[in-house]
Amino acid sequence: MALQFHALHFYNRLYRELTGIQHPINMEQHFCQSCGMPLTDENRGTNADGSRSEDYCTYCYQSGKFTQDFTMNQMVEFCLQFLDQMNAHTGQKLTPLQAKEQMLQYFPHLKRWKEADNHSIL
Repeated sequence: MALQFHALHFYNRLYRELTGIQHPINMEQHFCQSCGMPLTDENRGTNADGSRSEDYCTYCYQSGKFTQDFTMNQMVEFCLQFLDQMNAHTGQKLTPLQAKEQMLQYFPHLKRWKEADNHSIL
């Protein structure tokens, strides 16, 4: 259940970024820099010192470490499993290919994936 909630919030963010339509998240909302989930006081991850992370949600980051050793492409594939729920929530009818293409455009702008790209040797 928590993962479905997590993915739906990611797709709300993705929807807003791609369409420019506020749906239904506040524009000043901060988002997880790994998955795009809106961050609240209740769902922020934790740093190594136990303080709340300013950048990541609890599903992606706990005790100063990422909870899953995903590549960006693996995160995209993980989020795709919630496509039916995302479509129902947003009223869109994205195909898996369309959703994947949108995520592949959006994710590189998130801190986790930008930093990973900057450390690439290629």
